Amino acid sequence: MKAVRGRSRLLAAAMMVLLLAACGAEGGAAEDGEAATGSTAEEAAPAAEESGTEAESAGTGAATSGEVTPVRIASILSGQAGYLTALIQHLELGAKHGLDLEVNDLGFVESANALRQERADVAMMAPSTIVRLLAEQEFESVVIGPTNWSGNAWVVRADAPFESFADLQGERIGNFPRTTGAYFFSSVLANAMDLNIEEDFESVEADVSALVALLENGELAAVNLFQPHIARLVVTGDYRVLTDFDDAFLDVMGARPLKAGYAATPEWIEANPDAVAAFQQVLAEAIRTIKAGEDEEFFRENAAELFGLTTPEQVDAGFEVNRLNYVAPDEWSQENVEVQSKILQEGIDLGLLPEASQGWQDLVWLDCYYDCPSS
Repeated sequence: MKAVRGRSRLLAAAMMVLLLAACGAEGGAAEDGEAATGSTAEEAAPAAEESGTEAESAGTGAATSGEVTPVRIASILSGQAGYLTALIQHLELGAKHGLDLEVNDLGFVESANALRQERADVAMMAPSTIVRLLAEQEFESVVIGPTNWSGNAWVVRADAPFESFADLQGERIGNFPRTTGAYFFSSVLANAMDLNIEEDFESVEADVSALVALLENGELAAVNLFQPHIARLVVTGDYRVLTDFDDAFLDVMGARPLKAGYAATPEWIEANPDAVAAFQQVLAEAIRTIKAGEDEEFFRENAAELFGLTTPEQVDAGFEVNRLNYVAPDEWSQENVEVQSKILQEGIDLGLLPEASQGWQDLVWLDCYYDCPSS
């Protein structure tokens, strides 16, 4: 297995053995409101905040048996993307798998900056951010652990006459700003349905609170929302999901869209194959815990702080839908990677992302994840 698609095969055998061991050992501010762009160098933190960038990255060098490898993580700690990181900390999974995880609570954009400025070894990032940074700044980062599907949906009032997304043509709909991942997915999905999100609808862009308010007072026919806001509305009985993004993408493109994942630089991956494999073990165990509902106590104790869910009905609904939006190891395959690249290319073709260099698809994914071939 190559450490990174289209790059050097250095340490290939080591990565193969460790990733296979990872599979065998384990067995069976809302994030979408963040800009899907990386900020420029001028917008990044000043040089004074990068005092440690000339030193070696934490965790550089393969840890030998019995050693604990430090890994600096930049991740949002709210919403569904952040919930996974918070659960990993709570379960102390890093220590269990030989890692000393140092987590910094940052938004999506600043997490990307932290990785670019060598203030983090691993960062929670949107794939669209990875492509944008590659195209605009020639900065390479690679998804080492896919974590979250979209989780978005077009939501309408329960008594609305619409039966499909196409029925909304000409209607006033609410969306997130054009720079967000939520807008990105809505535009690509509309295009896959032979619709144009900007021309076939009267679109109003706002943040999540404003979108919900506009839907509630009848000023919008539908709004683009994500969990847990969807569950909070639907549980009242006054609203329903018209089009679930994950289901729709699966139907028209063959896979659900990846909203977020943990990324690292090719250099760090090649220098730390054991840490990459161990980190994937951590992710696999945490996601399996969520999928099995074994995180219920932690979820309920932190529902208000991490998700803004307050009433028992909201918490119940939020817990049931939360597990659906995480990427289990057995859900991720080479075919899935190809669809993700196709989704990103659609974004480039629609002008939502800058044109990347030819072969960019080989730079943002590992050659294999949990199902690495034996030879």
